[in-house]
Amino acid sequence: MNNLANNLKYLMKQKQITLIELASLLNIPPEQIIQIKNGKLENPALNTVINISKYFKVSLDKLALGKLN
Repeated sequence: MNNLANNLKYLMKQKQITLIELASLLNIPPEQIIQIKNGKLENPALNTVINISKYFKVSLDKLALGKLN
């Protein structure tokens, strides 16, 4: 599992947001959130990662490369 997947799981748990809610807020398909969370989509669109980082107020480098939990 990659850092992005682990960090996304952690942030969603901390914020208590479902993948359906997050997908709706980011205007992307829920399947894309599932793929990122499961590490199946290792290179999501940059725009998607930027929007995730903005929503959770985390820098891109910490979201994609760091360890938040």
